[in-house]
Amino acid sequence: RHADGRKNGWSLKDRLIAHLPDYAATASRFAGLLNLRNRSRLLAKIGEKWLGFAAQRSLPEWQSRHFFNSGVRGASRDEVLAAAKPVVLFVDTFNGFFESANARAAFDVLQAAGYTVHIASKQVADGRQLCCGRTFLASGMVEQARAKARELLPADAVICNGAGNFSGWWHRYWRYEGYPSQLAPTAGAMGYGVPAAVAAKLRLPDRTVVAVAGDGDFLMNGQELATAMQYGVDLLVIVVDNGSYGTIRMHQEREFPARVSGTDLINPDFAALTRAFGGWAAGVETTEEFGPALQHALGRSGVRLLHLVTDIERLNAAGATVSGSRAKN
Repeated sequence: RHADGRKNGWSLKDRLIAHLPDYAATASRFAGLLNLRNRSRLLAKIGEKWLGFAAQRSLPEWQSRHFFNSGVRGASRDEVLAAAKPVVLFVDTFNGFFESANARAAFDVLQAAGYTVHIASKQVADGRQLCCGRTFLASGMVEQARAKARELLPADAVICNGAGNFSGWWHRYWRYEGYPSQLAPTAGAMGYGVPAAVAAKLRLPDRTVVAVAGDGDFLMNGQELATAMQYGVDLLVIVVDNGSYGTIRMHQEREFPARVSGTDLINPDFAALTRAFGGWAAGVETTEEFGPALQHALGRSGVRLLHLVTDIERLNAAGATVSGSRAKN
């Protein structure tokens, strides 16, 4: 869809879906009028012709009384940082404006379980709805989704990484701006990212510094978190954990399919390991969890780590997969 959209342009339907977070708050004020479409065959037919939404399909119902204007109040940022059981609740556009009962139920359950609940701010600096970019990805708008990520990470952030296929996603989709903004090896040296990030933050204390590491990569020099703690370094580490030396596994699958040798890893809980050093950490297992976790991590100070659990099936950012490699042989 991305390639087709760039070549032929995006339809009005795609644009409406992609930009939903930008106009949802305004549209909800006209919920009664907009919902008439589901009750009128004529309006549904008109919508199909002009907007591209199938007339026989009901659309989600807008709510004038939605989660964000329902009076639900979470804990302040300071309260949640000081809490014994803190949690950040990220309410996306769909659950906020269409199925707000889901969001309210999540809030109530967390409070009943004894958590101090902070509701992630629903707006970015210019007043638009905060969202993780999924609506753009659903329409194939990769560049716009990437721009959403930039609303969380500053454009002049310094990115540090070691060697491995995990870095390919960052290099493929992140546009480096300013100088210096990247510290990375040129000769395939693993373990470079974390110590480089520690040095970068000490050298550039006013810049956001992020270390991106694979699981095998992190295990080379991850103990440098101790150095970061010792010197009070304000640092974010993202560990991409697929339980393997991914680059070598890719070559194995390409040259000797299904003959895996010495590339599987039995990893520790990287989030628990970070906490043992005295830092803050969170585990992330789905794409939907990443945006809220990143926002929460960026709202804290000190050493922070996000442990991203991924699947070895997807070998690199270019699209190579384990199953695909084996099918060719």
